[in-house]
Amino acid sequence: MILDKQSKRDLHIFPEEGQKSLLEHIDFTITSPGKQYLKQVVSKTPASWEECIAQQQTIQFMVQHTACWPSTISNGTLLLLEQFFETSDSFTGVPSSYSFFLQTFLKKMFQQSAYAFIQSTYQQFVDFYSGLAALCAYFQKCAVPESLAKQLAIWNGILEQPLLKNLASAKQAPSFHDKELFVYQARRVLKSSTQKAIEQLAQVDAFLSMAKATNQYEWVFPTMVATEDNVFDAEELVHPLLSKAIPFSLALSKAQPLLILTGANMSGKTTCIRAVGIATVLAHLGMGVPAKKLTVSFRNGLVTNMQIADDLFKGESYFMSEVQRIKQTVSSVVAHKGLLLLMDELFKGTNVHDANECTKAILEGLLHQEQQLMILSTHLYEAAEHFQNNEKVQFAYFEIQEQSDDTYSFSYELKKGISTDRIGYKILKKENVLSILNNNV
Repeated sequence: MILDKQSKRDLHIFPEEGQKSLLEHIDFTITSPGKQYLKQVVSKTPASWEECIAQQQTIQFMVQHTACWPSTISNGTLLLLEQFFETSDSFTGVPSSYSFFLQTFLKKMFQQSAYAFIQSTYQQFVDFYSGLAALCAYFQKCAVPESLAKQLAIWNGILEQPLLKNLASAKQAPSFHDKELFVYQARRVLKSSTQKAIEQLAQVDAFLSMAKATNQYEWVFPTMVATEDNVFDAEELVHPLLSKAIPFSLALSKAQPLLILTGANMSGKTTCIRAVGIATVLAHLGMGVPAKKLTVSFRNGLVTNMQIADDLFKGESYFMSEVQRIKQTVSSVVAHKGLLLLMDELFKGTNVHDANECTKAILEGLLHQEQQLMILSTHLYEAAEHFQNNEKVQFAYFEIQEQSDDTYSFSYELKKGISTDRIGYKILKKENVLSILNNNV
C-alpha cells in the first residue's frame, strides 16, 4: 500500500515532537535490531493482498506464541556480538597451543580486561546460539506459517555448522584455552552466520511486537478482502492513540464510496478521519485493529489532505499549498485504482464561496473514478447539500448539544445526516476573547 510522507505525518504514524505516534504505540520490541525492523515494516506495508494476508497469518500465529522468545537472547547479547565482530583481532595467524598458554597466563596477570573479554564473549555466543536452538525446537513443535518456516530452515542450517555443534555438545566446562580458541575461530567462520541469524531474529522480534500490541490493546483481526470489493465497514471503531475515545461505526462501499462529514470544529471530524486511516494502516500491516469488527478491501494506497503548510521559501501561499496537495491527490487517483482518500476541510486558505465551489468540483470529479473510497470532512454544509440527491454519497455528523444559556458540549457520537451547527461565536465568548477586548476599552 502506497503511503507518502504527508499521509504518514497526517496520521501520526512516526514520532514527531509533542505528538504520540502509532509506531511508539505498537513498539513492544526486545532488541534494537527488532525495533529498527519494526520501523521498516510500518514504513513499507505489503504491496499486494496476498502479501498482506501472509503477514496477517504470521502475526496471528505470534499472538498465540508471545512467550516463544528465548530468555538467553537479550538486546545486550546482540550488541556485544556485533561489537565483537567489529573489534580488531589480537592474533594475526593461527595461534599455537604454546601461544594460547602464554597469552592466557599474561592476560590473567596483566590484562584482566582482555581475559574478561574472552570469558564474556564466549558466554554471549553460548547464550545466543543456545537461545536460537531453543527457539527452533519451540517452532518445530508448531504448525508455523510459511514465512517462519523459511526462517526456521535458515536457523537450522546455521546450527549445523561444526563449530556450533561442538559448542552445544560440550560435556564439561571448557577451559580458558578452549574458550579462546573458540572465540578465535568464531571471528573467522561465524560472522556471516551470526549476522544472518540476528537479521532473522529482528523480524521475529518485530512481528512479536505487533502481536503483543494486538493482545495488549485487545484489538481484533480484520477481514481483508480483494481491492475490487471496494469496502470499508467498521463497527465500534476508535482512535487508538486516545485514552478515552468514543467508538463510532461507518461503512463505505461500491454503492456509496463517499462519506461527507459535517459539523462544527472540535466535534470529532478530524479524529474520525484519522481513526479510519490508522485502522487501515494497521489492517494492511496484518495486525489487529481497534474496533469490534472491520472488513476492509486491500487498498493500493492511502492519501490524506489534512495538515497543509505554506512554503515561504517557494513563495507559496497556504491556498497554493492546498492546491498542490490536491493536485498530488487527484494524480494518484488517476494513476491508481483502489485508494482510500481522507480529506479534512479542503481549501481553508480561500474565501467561503471559492472553497465551496472548489470542494464541489473536486468531489464531482472524484466520484467518476473507479474503486476509490473517500471521506471528506467540511464545515461548509452548502457543499454537502449539493450532493444530497447523489446516490453515491452518504452523510454523517458529530452531534453537538447546545443549551439555552449559550453553553454547549460534545457527545462525539456519529449520526446520519448533515449538520448546520454553528458554534464559532459561542467558542469565542466562552474563551473570554470578547471580554478581554471590551474591558480594555
